[in-house]
Amino acid sequence: MAHAETVRRAQDGPAAARLGRRLAIVWGSTLAVVAAAVVAGELWLEHLDLEVARTAGALAEERARRQDLERIAASLPGLARPEDAQAAIAELEDALARLRESGIDPGDATDVPGATADTAAVEPTADGRSFVARLERVISAVRAGEPPTLETLAELRREVAGPSTTASERAIARLTERGDALAARAHGARRLLLGGLLLAILAQALLLFRPLTRRLLSQASELERLLRLDPTTGLLSRAAFLAALDRELATKRPLALVFVDLDHFKEVNDGDGQAAGDAVLRTVAARMREVLRGGDSIGRLGGDEFACLLPEVAGSRPLETVLNRLRAALQEPVPFGERMLRSGATLGVARYPDDARSTEQLLRAAQEALLRARRSQRGGVGRASPDDAPRIERLIAALRALDEAGAENGLPGLDAALQPIARLAADPFDLAALLGFEALARWHHPTLGAIVPDELFPAAAASGRAARLGRALRRRALAAFAGLGPEAVEGRYLAINLAPTEVGNPDLEAELEADLTEWSLPWSALCLEITEQLLLDRICDERLARLLRLHERGVRLALDDFGTGSSGLAQLLSLPIDILKIDRRFVAGVTRDERAREIVRATLGLASGLGIEVIAEGIEEPAQAALLAQLGCRAGQGWLIGRPLQGEALQAFWRERMRAAAQNVVPLRA
Repeated sequence: MAHAETVRRAQDGPAAARLGRRLAIVWGSTLAVVAAAVVAGELWLEHLDLEVARTAGALAEERARRQDLERIAASLPGLARPEDAQAAIAELEDALARLRESGIDPGDATDVPGATADTAAVEPTADGRSFVARLERVISAVRAGEPPTLETLAELRREVAGPSTTASERAIARLTERGDALAARAHGARRLLLGGLLLAILAQALLLFRPLTRRLLSQASELERLLRLDPTTGLLSRAAFLAALDRELATKRPLALVFVDLDHFKEVNDGDGQAAGDAVLRTVAARMREVLRGGDSIGRLGGDEFACLLPEVAGSRPLETVLNRLRAALQEPVPFGERMLRSGATLGVARYPDDARSTEQLLRAAQEALLRARRSQRGGVGRASPDDAPRIERLIAALRALDEAGAENGLPGLDAALQPIARLAADPFDLAALLGFEALARWHHPTLGAIVPDELFPAAAASGRAARLGRALRRRALAAFAGLGPEAVEGRYLAINLAPTEVGNPDLEAELEADLTEWSLPWSALCLEITEQLLLDRICDERLARLLRLHERGVRLALDDFGTGSSGLAQLLSLPIDILKIDRRFVAGVTRDERAREIVRATLGLASGLGIEVIAEGIEEPAQAALLAQLGCRAGQGWLIGRPLQGEALQAFWRERMRAAAQNVVPLRA
């Protein structure tokens, strides 16, 4: 038996050795292939990283060029003001010097990287001088005490903000697209490498690929960190903060949600530069970390908006203590170089379960509290109330209805009421005095009932639904206006409010053209109302160019609620504004408040000097209309002029005025 076993082992030995050698060969070949793939992948990654770096550099250069163009456009109005002329000249000469270094003449669109000859829309002057030469001549004239005319500045601004900016935008878009494509390829390459690593692990060759393993794991960890944290402040990103809020609410423990809005961030970021703005954001984040507890969560929701999650805050007194400490910390100026930057914050607070019982309700309650604080006093604290819960729940349901509707015409109960706009000098009910209408939203949901526009539109804007709601309302308003007939449309216009997100829609012009074509309306029948906040946010971006194109096609542009924002008067030079609308708060006090009357008087004087029409909103008393007309206001709207009308009431309004015009009889007031 023992001999037989010995013989069997002797026979099996060579076979086992051969099998082992074959396995070793297969194993070694597999490892060699994997190693070769990994090495090739590493080389590919290095190449992609280099390309990404080059593209990023080119993109930075192109953005710098565009900033110089914007500096020129923004500085031109200063040449017309003696007190600002020297500062404007310094800015212009610095920007021109930088552009000369890159070989660009803003007056020649073909000099912009990526531009072609067919994109050049600016011709040299009759004497052949380029934009740079003409601008230098204007600068020399200013130094000699000869300020340029507004027409000269407008012409120069159109040249620098026209084809050169458009070509620069295209170059930036192409570089951004290339950078995104390279980043996607790098991401795909890393995934392939990860697959190769897993194969190597299965082949039990971990030691051979340990350096690559460490690198991939480090990159994965860094990617996760970037997804969770805001890169500027190191706080939780919006998505990570909302996830933390969901987890905390799942525990059913009481908590407080605090929204923080920085009061002076826009003026710092616009006036002192992005570096100063980033310094404010980082300092605010550090101060909030110092004030709050270790178990609290802080996130940056976007821009200058933050949120704090305070778990297990028992009672109002501990919460008030935290809020007071937070306000005090955020009111302190922020050091930046040798200067101190202005700081401050407005807070909105909502508590669970006292004020809301779900994530969506709690977020909406805190947002409403913040808006309430903004309306009352900047730097204050707004508090949610349990009494707001039914209204907030209805508002959330209305926003959900917007999402469920889908198509623009699929919002049941939504309608547009048209309010007449008329001249004040003549009888406001005379047909010849009727200038047009403003479209106002009216939404009576089949199950939710009447929804107040003043609540719906801010909520829709905050949640990214403003464009859908605005398009639906716009179509209904145009249909109602066109339904009055050609005689009503001829020589009159329909004013429609545009949210900032709608102005930022790249398809806005095409959508407006389709809507006007559907109802056989000319471009001149449309007036778009924008707010001062829109000008303050993005005065020199693609939205400005979009509005300029619409104005060139015949659309009137109106600046709504003038006097309630924080933009400077120089912003009026940024757009060819046709109409200024005086806010109803000034109109309401014009007969009893000397300050309101002086504001109205100053606004009318400014508009008259700029050749801009003025419309007073919210006229409800004959004394208001008489005083406004005496001050020089030629047009207005309000319940005294005419109430917002819908459907048959609107048709009856027009038919009555038509009959009165035919009989030369002034109709009774509606």
